[in-house]
Amino acid sequence: FQSPKTCGPLENLQRRYGRCLSKSFVGESVPRKERLNAQYHYMLHHCLPGAAQMYDENVEEALYRLYAYFPGVECDAGPEVVDKRMFQLPPDATDRDEVPLDARMAPGCWSRIPKPKRLPSWLSPKDLDHYLKEFKISGFAGGMNWYKALDMNWKATFGERSSVIHVPSLFISGEGDAVIRAHGGAENVRNRMNQTCFNLKGFYLFKGAGHW
Repeated sequence: FQSPKTCGPLENLQRRYGRCLSKSFVGESVPRKERLNAQYHYMLHHCLPGAAQMYDENVEEALYRLYAYFPGVECDAGPEVVDKRMFQLPPDATDRDEVPLDARMAPGCWSRIPKPKRLPSWLSPKDLDHYLKEFKISGFAGGMNWYKALDMNWKATFGERSSVIHVPSLFISGEGDAVIRAHGGAENVRNRMNQTCFNLKGFYLFKGAGHW
């Protein structure tokens, strides 16, 4: 997922995974058949109607799997959904053309990754309970809205791509962060930070850590 230069991030993703959203980058309606063939990507899923509600209703499973899963970890079972398509319509639906294409018909990430047997060593059950309580109060709507605004933010800042950040900056991430790999690797990201941030105080990557 590279930062796009000719279109917004959501449009860029839909060109790769298929058009699951009802409107295109320029506001045109997307045919239902085309949407049904779209592949799953979590950023696109977060933009579907009802995505925040589905996260709210599955907060325990979502946070547990997101925090606990990593490749190679011992799991109780595989993912419930292995079909890569975004939408999974009920097989017994009598009128499939009338089923709404929203988050209710698009299983979230908690259904698409295995369930680990235990939490990682860095996250205690007490800590997880704290996060669960907080998300049950706040809900996921705020976070989902950030994804929905990606293309609007891209348009709003289009003329500022060459701007330099002058305030002191610090970059911290994990060596296994997929976003860093998608942007060309650690050295490429470091070089871009040095070009963009006039007062970069440090660039740190932690071993054994990822995006979360």
